[in-house]
Amino acid sequence: MQHGLSIDIEDYYQIIYKDYFGTAIPPSPEVERNTQWILDELNRHGTKATFFTLGNVAQQFPSLIQRIAREGHELAVHGYEHKYISKMSQNEFREELKKAKGILEDTSSCSVLGHRAPAFSITKESFWALDVLREEGLLYDSSIYPIKGKRYGIKGASKTIYQWPNGLYEIPLSCIELFGKSIPVAGGGYIRHFPCWWTRFAIRRLEKLERPAVVYMHPYEFENAYPKIGKPVNFKLKIHTLLQAHNRGATQRSKFKSLLSDFLFIPLRALIEQRTMQAA
Repeated sequence: MQHGLSIDIEDYYQIIYKDYFGTAIPPSPEVERNTQWILDELNRHGTKATFFTLGNVAQQFPSLIQRIAREGHELAVHGYEHKYISKMSQNEFREELKKAKGILEDTSSCSVLGHRAPAFSITKESFWALDVLREEGLLYDSSIYPIKGKRYGIKGASKTIYQWPNGLYEIPLSCIELFGKSIPVAGGGYIRHFPCWWTRFAIRRLEKLERPAVVYMHPYEFENAYPKIGKPVNFKLKIHTLLQAHNRGATQRSKFKSLLSDFLFIPLRALIEQRTMQAA
């Protein structure tokens, strides 16, 4: 079975300075360095993926974006500077989306048809974003976690690919059912914090249900150095940094290689194409 593989290209330090210090800084070389490593590894395995990319990262590292497109991966939009949709107005989101999408398309000479909200920040209160996405020419969204979570998630949402009333496809993030609860799996911290056998078990379980897994990772998870913040940090940020540093670097690289060896992956847009063919 073929599963969806996605990389959310965002810079750890840029997000930390924005969220904790209210300071805008350019993306650091770390995001480019680790994305290059990911691309090298995908090439070794002959695997293509979807890269949900921030517009300001594309501005800072245009050659990286051009390499992603040149090597046959899918470019999709992740916003311009990682603003949370749940905290934006409809007009603010539209302008943010148009700006980021335009930068990606101009830099890569490719059409951008996919979207993922920063921190999965499409909530029931911001479903209006789905209409904006469709009006701006997007084919699909991949922002809905069908779980009950504190920071994100929509309890009771479909766990399989579906279409919203406006025709926009939704590719939900992966979860499995255990003891009557929906457990998020196969992405970000859920890969880093848990052993590889657990992720492998979860994906095999999804295969039995004939549901492709939607795997996602971030470039900063592959960085070997411990995160360093150049400002005094409070307790909340210390805990955040400890959690983000756990099992990253060599451990995450090893898990990524194992997943590429154990499973077949395709870009997310190809999952929709498969679904359309099966329904025909």
